[in-house]
Amino acid sequence: EDLFLLGDLTDLSGKEMMKMALSLGADAVVLGTQLIENGVLEEYEKLGRSFESFTCIYPTAPFVTDRKLKEASKLFLDSKSDGLMTVVPFSFPPQRGMVLNDGTLEYLHPEYEKSRSQDLPKIYHDCGQFYMCKVESFLKFKSLVMPMTIPFVIREEEAQDIDNLSDWVIAECKYQAMNKGK
Repeated sequence: EDLFLLGDLTDLSGKEMMKMALSLGADAVVLGTQLIENGVLEEYEKLGRSFESFTCIYPTAPFVTDRKLKEASKLFLDSKSDGLMTVVPFSFPPQRGMVLNDGTLEYLHPEYEKSRSQDLPKIYHDCGQFYMCKVESFLKFKSLVMPMTIPFVIREEEAQDIDNLSDWVIAECKYQAMNKGK
């Protein structure tokens, strides 16, 4: 059995995600992404219900599609991995990042000052769309990034962290571009 975890489903997109999860074969839907960390899996065990894996879909991820969920689910289930996480590459190598120190700029990693960005290894970050985990592995490692977590790489134009109004505007532009001509 698979358990789908969703965040606050008071908005329309959250309800749509719940319907999508159920249509994809979820056996249960739990509200609130924090519930997994508060013993929900153990409580289900006490009730005689156990799950092999779970999927958490973030309710603030406007670019999640059924196609992505199906592709990721197949990749995850066909692998011997502990988990799967949606990731996106940083648009610029963070190795060349700078910090402010007493009002002046300095490289965070001075050893990369003269490195060409295209010569540096690509670094990825969680793009906050969804993740999938084997329950046994999650309970053992208590982390989303376990020894055998595989990536589901999302294109940069299909991911947007929304922390402020500017991020929201960028997300709207990306959404319009993705849906142009539909």
